[in-house]
Amino acid sequence: MEVLNKFLPQAEKLLSPKGAFYLLLIEENIREIQNIDYYFNVQFLVKRDCPGENQMVLRLTHKKVK
Repeated sequence: MEVLNKFLPQAEKLLSPKGAFYLLLIEENIREIQNIDYYFNVQFLVKRDCPGENQMVLRLTHKKVK
């Protein structure tokens, strides 16, 4: 999670204006992502219950600048 928290602000700069970034997480880690909604629009795509963990896929896109 430490690496992901450092990567997310950089990913926002690298992503093209119409691009999307897909992130696979376990549910316990979603709480630990700091300020994800500050950088991206977040859409929950899929949630899957697996033995021992709950996985989810997020679609991240640029926030619209007004």
